Amino acid sequence: MTIPLTDTPTVGLGRFIKESRFLVPSHQRDYSWTAEDYVQAFFLDIEEAISTGRDVYFCGLMVFTTASAVTFKVLDGQQRLATTLMIFSAIRNWFSQFSEYERWRNQAQDYLGSEELGSEVTEARLSLTTANNDAFRRYVIEKIPTTEMTKALNHNECNDRSETLLKAVIWVNRYIERRAQEIGSREAAKDHFLTLLKYLSDNVRIVRFVLNSDDAAYTMFETLNDRGLALAPLDLVKNYLFSHAEKHRKGALTEFEGRWTEMMTLLSSARADSFLRAFWVSRYGKPEGAKLFTAFKKEHDTSAKIYGASLDMRRDAERYAALFNPNDPTWAEYSPRLRQSVDALSVIGFSQAYGIVLAALEKFKHTEVERLLWLIECVAVRHQLIGRRRPGRVESLGGRAAKDIFEGNITTAKEVMNVIRELYVSDDEFKLNFESVTELNSRKVRYLLAGIERESVSRDGETLSDELTPHSVTVEHIFPRSPSAEWRAVAERDENWDDALIYRLGNLCLLPGVNQSLGNKTWAEKVMIYEKSRLNTTNRLKQYAKWDSAEIIQRQKYMAEYAIAAWRFQ
Repeated sequence: MTIPLTDTPTVGLGRFIKESRFLVPSHQRDYSWTAEDYVQAFFLDIEEAISTGRDVYFCGLMVFTTASAVTFKVLDGQQRLATTLMIFSAIRNWFSQFSEYERWRNQAQDYLGSEELGSEVTEARLSLTTANNDAFRRYVIEKIPTTEMTKALNHNECNDRSETLLKAVIWVNRYIERRAQEIGSREAAKDHFLTLLKYLSDNVRIVRFVLNSDDAAYTMFETLNDRGLALAPLDLVKNYLFSHAEKHRKGALTEFEGRWTEMMTLLSSARADSFLRAFWVSRYGKPEGAKLFTAFKKEHDTSAKIYGASLDMRRDAERYAALFNPNDPTWAEYSPRLRQSVDALSVIGFSQAYGIVLAALEKFKHTEVERLLWLIECVAVRHQLIGRRRPGRVESLGGRAAKDIFEGNITTAKEVMNVIRELYVSDDEFKLNFESVTELNSRKVRYLLAGIERESVSRDGETLSDELTPHSVTVEHIFPRSPSAEWRAVAERDENWDDALIYRLGNLCLLPGVNQSLGNKTWAEKVMIYEKSRLNTTNRLKQYAKWDSAEIIQRQKYMAEYAIAAWRFQ
């Protein structure tokens, strides 16, 4: 297939930036390069190229269409462009500390944007997506001290979708500050940064693909992928949908792009790729191997099917995002118990089963959706959280169940259980696993201890204490994580002691936040607090006269008996 190109020259990255304007379309992903991985690797590679005397550092292919005579619409290259501008910005910020370096500050600023005559507003050379652009302008284009950036990050003044971007900006600024300190001499640091600016401008080079139309670009991405350029399946699906939009109806591309933007806003970059897999599984079962895009394209081979996929993905994206938020309006018509399951699955991390849920939300009655979520929660605890089994079979068996749900062959949670029964660990095995399990994640510990408490209260016919409401309790290590001399003496006298016992569930209890941690208080002091608690499982610690390995093991066995009933699907 012939792809219509405007030009494909090799150009210096910084010079190209300085001579142009760039616009990232709203349907593209957010900035996603993590500071400690991609940003650091990019920056250190360039510095190594300079130090080893390499004439050219090749930065790869970037793909654009033209938005105007001087403005390029970025279809591939957003991460590299934005990160390069972060480097220019950090160097600009360092120069700004010294009045004698105003000339160099202005030169660095020219790469970031320009000011029209009589205007105090900088026209940025790069505009990111709606979700990222305000943060990019504030923390990169404008001059903000690193301390203010850190404060904004710590106080959540930057919305969640720009958190990755802000962390990258902070890392680059701190790296520039640290490099200046390592170099020592201010003049030597200035020369080093000027060398870096010039190298970024002229020696860091890209191949610039400028195409005549978006449709040509989407076709090109698929062609490049077929020839070995690995693209994420979600990006390939987007390009495939967009390239066929106009075949469905003239003007449909704008509709597709708007719908895709809404979808990405709902999902955020972190969940976008996992959503596509869950969407596919919910309808067609587990894809063979890793060829998800190939299967997608084969299934959606007409303009009508492609248009339908665009609608279906937008609708299911809303449902998928709701699976990470128990307070989402999606759950307004369901019982509080379902919202507890949604929260639990988010804590445990069991997204491999979300294809089943998407299928059920499309086909099941509300009552069966609630029972299905409870089934999946029980499986998540027995199979993964306590059983520590690998998740591969979850998607395989779950895909089979999801496909049957979507095709109308399964209509109840009990029928789903028949398909995925292998994943439902038996009571005997679950009890054995639970008796020896350790857990370091405090959210998972709180969830497990709260489940045991609910079962204990239920057996006693009591009302659940309001101390157990979300975020009102903390996890207490009865034998302290950093033991005092007195606690260490207890361990030394115990011939069966192992420090791993500190993280066994039997050594953990819930305390209301007002108590905070009891830390290194003695057992006698701690038990006086425990016996005042309205939580059954904490209050019952008063029955123990001392606390060492025997008590931890005994208590965890008692907890395991409750766990069997606490996570049982009937």
